[in-house]
Amino acid sequence: MWYCLVRYSFDAIKPVFGPFNTKEEAWGAALANAQKEFDIDQNENEYDSDMSEYEEYGEIILVNHFTDRDDTTEYLIFEL
Repeated sequence: MWYCLVRYSFDAIKPVFGPFNTKEEAWGAALANAQKEFDIDQNENEYDSDMSEYEEYGEIILVNHFTDRDDTTEYLIFEL
């Protein structure tokens, strides 16, 4: 079964969602969630944000740039 872990640089919480039957399903769910967060960060919160997708590694990285720091959210898919 496949899962997605979300890791925040600014919070100790590390939610996991799933299970998914395939890597493709897990990737699709992670990507949809990350895109939603990215849209909120850019459009509603008006943050200076970047999103990088590394499907071959099962990783998505969102970065919100602030004057004093960068906040990072990482989506990592994995199989158990």
